[in-house]
Amino acid sequence: MKANDLGQVTQQVPLIVKPSKEDNSNGVSLVKKSEDIQAALDEAFKWDDEVLVQEYIPGREIRLGVSKRDGEIEVHALLEYLFNERTEIRDKNAKYCHDDEGMAMHFNIPAKSDTALKIACPAATSDALTKELTEMAKKSFMALNCKDYAVFDFRIAPPNKDGVEVPYFLEICPYASFSPFSVIVTIANRNKEIGREDVQHPKLMNDLLQQCIKDSKRYKIDQKIITSTAGATFGYR
Repeated sequence: MKANDLGQVTQQVPLIVKPSKEDNSNGVSLVKKSEDIQAALDEAFKWDDEVLVQEYIPGREIRLGVSKRDGEIEVHALLEYLFNERTEIRDKNAKYCHDDEGMAMHFNIPAKSDTALKIACPAATSDALTKELTEMAKKSFMALNCKDYAVFDFRIAPPNKDGVEVPYFLEICPYASFSPFSVIVTIANRNKEIGREDVQHPKLMNDLLQQCIKDSKRYKIDQKIITSTAGATFGYR
């Protein structure tokens, strides 16, 4: 939607209303009552001039880290955000602590807040679901012409009448942070639990850095900029 017009909303609740181009779940609302849709639209349009209204998919939320090294696309340990009785989606309060003006201050962690979500990594998924998610992430990575790495979010609907959990692709996220709390670092460090000791942090990040240096030669990018920026980002300075 490019206009705050309630008449354009034809879907039935429950719905997810969110800005098209925003981060950290700012402006995102889970709407369960029709009379609350307008307020959700008003909030979303505070953050962007285009808003998405989508079907709400109940169930689990799983995140996949994907990287490409030496031409091979690899999917790392699956991470699941564990919802509780107070939380059905990862809203901004589940991700960050905020000041009185609503500005994000720091990561929200379960040890310090009851709004933060615990994680399970590797996620407890069946072999069939793991295979399907892995294939979907790889195909999406290629279809979107991704380079080096990306993070994919999937919603897993409750088992259908045949007992099958159906995954839905939510979004792809390019992350610039490689801090100890970064999701790509967390996932990489759990690879050893699925027999992938060769792709833990910082080796994975070193490999990506070496690829950047190779690309800098190919595209004539200043290597000093890459090395300096990556060194600061990876925590090597």
